Amino acid sequence: MADAAGAQQAGLVERNDGADKAEAHHHLLLGIITCGIPQPMAERFMDEQGIASARELSMLSDEEVESAVKMHNHSIKMGRVRELKLGIGHVKKIKALKYHAAVLRMQGREFMSDNWTRETVASTMAIMAAEVDQADTKGFNAGPIKDGTDWPQWESDYFVELCGVKGTFTKAVGLALFARDDSRKDDPDLTKIEREVFSIRPEGPEYDRGNPIFFRHFQNKVKRTSHEVVIAPFVATQDGRNAFLAVRAHQNGVDQVQKRIAAAKRVIDPVNGIQYNREYEMPSFDEYCTTLSKNFRILEVNKEGMSVQSRCDRLYSRTPVGNNEQMKFALFTARERFREDWAKAVVYLSDAVADAYPRKNAYNQRKRPQDGPNSHRKVSKAISLLVC
Repeated sequence: MADAAGAQQAGLVERNDGADKAEAHHHLLLGIITCGIPQPMAERFMDEQGIASARELSMLSDEEVESAVKMHNHSIKMGRVRELKLGIGHVKKIKALKYHAAVLRMQGREFMSDNWTRETVASTMAIMAAEVDQADTKGFNAGPIKDGTDWPQWESDYFVELCGVKGTFTKAVGLALFARDDSRKDDPDLTKIEREVFSIRPEGPEYDRGNPIFFRHFQNKVKRTSHEVVIAPFVATQDGRNAFLAVRAHQNGVDQVQKRIAAAKRVIDPVNGIQYNREYEMPSFDEYCTTLSKNFRILEVNKEGMSVQSRCDRLYSRTPVGNNEQMKFALFTARERFREDWAKAVVYLSDAVADAYPRKNAYNQRKRPQDGPNSHRKVSKAISLLVC
């Protein structure tokens, strides 16, 4: 009796498994048809390539999808090429389907063809295209973590950097999963890609494969710094996530916070701190303002911020203008008009500097060693800091 019951239960499990596979195959077929591919073509592609479900499709790389399409096209007899050949538009849509299915898989959900509409196809392709653009325009490098690094800003920059990196799971998710700050998951200012990163569960085979890859990426950020000691316990296991959390805990510790505060105060000290030198030597006026903004922000984040008026006074007090009458007038005007508006003060004086030192300013723009093909990103970041 027991054997019969066991056999019956095994048969039931086998039938349920078969039904699940058939359902998954059906959903993938409908998903490919929604991509604008006729049913005979979709069925032939799935059968020839042995892709039975959206989950299996999601495991492929973009290159493997392209290779599968080429193999499919080469296998078509001459008389049926027009009927069955997949074009570049089809390839992009299949990649979008793969991308969508991969995200669902990492969220612990199954692909359902009912939720894969033409609108979803279009929006997914738009997200993928936006990623490429963002990787080009905002893919700035957070740089190594040094002693005195503004950790909150660095961590934010690093997360953005990773969101623009072509990763191991999908282009969007990449390695950013391992550097996310879970306290920000409900932040209304997150981008679509960042929200996607926060929706991924930190578990499963993809997570296990990505963790050591992230470790090597993050290890380069702490190479030849005191933080190598912090991640040392995780070298053997290549545990990237916990290595990152250990550095975060170290950076948020009392000692490191106090070091950042002390360093920021040294920079903005009204007597011995940074000073603008009329474009004749470093720093330039833009660099002077950016440095002040960065250090004002460090104090603000650590609850030792200065009032806007104090910031403006600090800006004016270390901006000597010598005998330049034009700059004397500009500085006087700024003091009168922008006592409590840091952003407008900086913009006004930046324009005044450009007018007062046109040739020298142009020379600095050409010769400044840190300028390069990515310098516009530094300018954008500087502007974003002005309102702090």
